[in-house]
Amino acid sequence: LRMLETILKKVIKLKYQLDLKVDKLEQKKKSARTMRVLGTLLEGSGKYFAVCILLGLLLTVVEMIAPQVIRVTVDSVIDSQPMDLPAWALRWVESLGGVAFLRANMWFIALILALAGLVAALLRYGANMFNAKAGETLVKTARDRLFHHIECLPWKWHAEHPTGDIIQRCTSDVERIKTFFEEQFVSVFRMLAMIVFALVCMALMNWKLALVPLISPMAMQASFCKKESFIVGPPEIIKHLLKIK
Repeated sequence: LRMLETILKKVIKLKYQLDLKVDKLEQKKKSARTMRVLGTLLEGSGKYFAVCILLGLLLTVVEMIAPQVIRVTVDSVIDSQPMDLPAWALRWVESLGGVAFLRANMWFIALILALAGLVAALLRYGANMFNAKAGETLVKTARDRLFHHIECLPWKWHAEHPTGDIIQRCTSDVERIKTFFEEQFVSVFRMLAMIVFALVCMALMNWKLALVPLISPMAMQASFCKKESFIVGPPEIIKHLLKIK
């Protein structure tokens, strides 16, 4: 009986390993198929999405300038603290006349803020324009390919599928894909850039305080995992054994 039990465990373990390999292969095939479909959909619109993402990244950088200008104005121009700026920025301020020039010409700081706001508005306009152009190009590509594919299908397929369902696939479903790319896909890059640039600015001002937003989510996640560890299911091998009938 012990020998049979040992053999049975080995067989179950081998079957589990084979199933894992099969699942990995299927996932790779699905991923490759998904990438091919995405590549097909982004034909013609990919360049517009790339420009939109680039303009969004530049917009994030420009939007970070105004808080830094206000910080330097309050700390060093209005107050008397030394300027905490990169070397190239300090050289530029010194070439203008230093802190004395800025105190005597506060309009110059207002001009910098106005220029930053103008550049940000232009970048936002360009990002929205290219985003809309990319979305409409994506819709045209998807609908053209769907129409060509449906047109080549046999009559039996058209008889088995209602006309309303076919129209819905070419209209509302394509609009959902467009909405995903225009809103979520593009926003991900800008949010990541915003987080990175904000952490860099915080680290330049005070690296100790910059560690707080980095450590806090990790500590919360570790605490949550520790509390929930007692209700986490059995190991994967046991889960697999429970599925075997």
